[in-house]
Amino acid sequence: MTRYSLEELKTILLVLADEFRREGERIGTGEVLVSYSLSENYMGLLGKDWLDVDELVLIIKSSWTTLKKDEKYIREKILSITQNDRFEERVKKIHQEIMKELEVLGARPGTHVSIKRLTRHAKKKERVKIKSAYTKLKRIGAIKGPQGREKIADNRALWSIAYKLAREGYSDLLHAAKSMKTRLTRDEIYLQIESKMGFDDEYLSNLSESALLKIGEAAIKKHDISTAKKIARTVKNRILEGRPVRDPERILSFLQRSKELTPEIVQEMVMRGNYVDNISIEMLSTALESMEEEKGASLLASYLKDLKDTDIEALLGRIDPELLWRSKPPATIKGDKKTLFQAAIYAAKALKEAKTYALSLDPARADMSGYYIDKTKKLLKNIGDGTRLGTLNKEKVEELLESAELIIGHTESLASGIPVATDELEPILLRMEYMEAVEILRRLYRSSTEEGRDRIVMSLSRMLTRLASRNGLSLVSRKYKNNYGARLDLRASLYNIIRMSPRPLVFWTKLKTKELSLAIDTSSSMKPYASWTILVASLFSKHIRKIVTFSHEYTIYNGPFSRKSLAEILLNMDFYGRTNISGAIKAVSEPTRRIIVVTDLEQTIDDEPPWMIVRNLVQRGKTIVFIVPEKHDLDMRKRIVEEGGRVIVARTPRQAAKRILTLISR
Repeated sequence: MTRYSLEELKTILLVLADEFRREGERIGTGEVLVSYSLSENYMGLLGKDWLDVDELVLIIKSSWTTLKKDEKYIREKILSITQNDRFEERVKKIHQEIMKELEVLGARPGTHVSIKRLTRHAKKKERVKIKSAYTKLKRIGAIKGPQGREKIADNRALWSIAYKLAREGYSDLLHAAKSMKTRLTRDEIYLQIESKMGFDDEYLSNLSESALLKIGEAAIKKHDISTAKKIARTVKNRILEGRPVRDPERILSFLQRSKELTPEIVQEMVMRGNYVDNISIEMLSTALESMEEEKGASLLASYLKDLKDTDIEALLGRIDPELLWRSKPPATIKGDKKTLFQAAIYAAKALKEAKTYALSLDPARADMSGYYIDKTKKLLKNIGDGTRLGTLNKEKVEELLESAELIIGHTESLASGIPVATDELEPILLRMEYMEAVEILRRLYRSSTEEGRDRIVMSLSRMLTRLASRNGLSLVSRKYKNNYGARLDLRASLYNIIRMSPRPLVFWTKLKTKELSLAIDTSSSMKPYASWTILVASLFSKHIRKIVTFSHEYTIYNGPFSRKSLAEILLNMDFYGRTNISGAIKAVSEPTRRIIVVTDLEQTIDDEPPWMIVRNLVQRGKTIVFIVPEKHDLDMRKRIVEEGGRVIVARTPRQAAKRILTLISR
């Protein structure tokens, strides 16, 4: 009777899974791990250190849920792999040759190796041997990663490589290395990495953009969504870190197919390069949703010039018509449709002027808004009720006019000192941009009585979540789905089994969030960033232990926080003075281990340099992250990073808020 030890099963299961994948079966890495674990437990239960072939077949059949082969076929496949004496000899020979080449390199399985360091001081003969050994191991896949960050596969993976080469008919290592393709297809790369029992984050970080996309596209092709998402997150992190992108259209397509394309990523990509003309309608509309109003309106105006009628209608069906205030009717649109488009532009201009009046109290802005309202109404009289451009029609244009008239009416009441009920004001403020709404409430708060201030605080606390949602922010989830965890999601798992997913089991896992402290720069240049930081803080208020607002002096707020208390902080913020980052970091550094500082790194007060304080905090085991705008002190940033701090650049205040949300959920 054929028997297999636990050590033999490690390679048998990997080789068997690879064989079945070649035949079109979807065998996931998780299933291989489950079968190995079942085998180990089964041996322990029976008190023996081996399994016979029939027992192994039953374990594989029960744990590889997507496998369609019958038991007889599985048994024959196992025997064909394991009972060929010449095959086993070739495996051992190739493995021994691999280990000898590692001895030449002076390296061990699972360790890092650098060809530059190995050959730097070696003599000519030794250098030739080292390069030869390195080339052989690199070509068979025993060494991975770009030069300078190469890593040797662990011993289990080396055995797997030896089995693979022997099965493909190679008699020795040199024969295999010479026959290897220098460029692998995406499926081969995917299978090669999957044989390492999963995708390693460190390994992925060393791959090129092209290799990552090959693996991700292969994962989508094999319906391995969890792997595709993991690759997509790696690609997204590279983009957000500011690393160059070689093939933007392919990246955007891959992220969209893996359902990881976020407005933040599209915005970053659109704002980087000169390939806006090639972006699809869907991607453009996604980018416009996440951009600041000024940039979004400018991008939309330039994009509308050369669009066809059908594309214009498709775009207008996806965007907010408020962004049309900088646009002009395209030359291709005629008749009532052109009149409707012009009316929408005037209505958007009227709303823009009304919002500006609410912030500045400049009567000229109210007059301009009234002028555009009148022009819009005249145009609407000449348009038939059935006229449409995408989803744009007379009703939508009239909604813009109604918003403009309401904002002007309420602002005039506020300017003349007439009391306005905050309940009536809320629906109007929710139609405005976040910063505009906050500025109106700040002005109203400062001129109100004590009772009126309480009402404004309550009103803003009710609005915070809706303002966040309107701007693409959401509450931190308490749990998320994964392929491992404590609580099984039976419904989702059954659906995956029916669909023959390679990783069918779905578990609910509690999100591991950590408490943190916030330091917020309230100097005049950081006003938008500070306000957005408080907005995002309202979404995870229970995780915040302390908030410090600072300019040349600082104010400390100790938790626990509620949305009401955060609304009060937001309304009482004053933006003026110079900046003392060092004093704020000292004040916020206790009691939490994680600190987020939102600042432009411009230290204008004579105090201990911030990078010295960062060094002390890092040495004490604390984590400190700086969220900075695009214009910041580059020298200070370099010193902080050298001392172990982390600096994340956010182009816009909205981006800064999303960066903070990402940090709290890690």
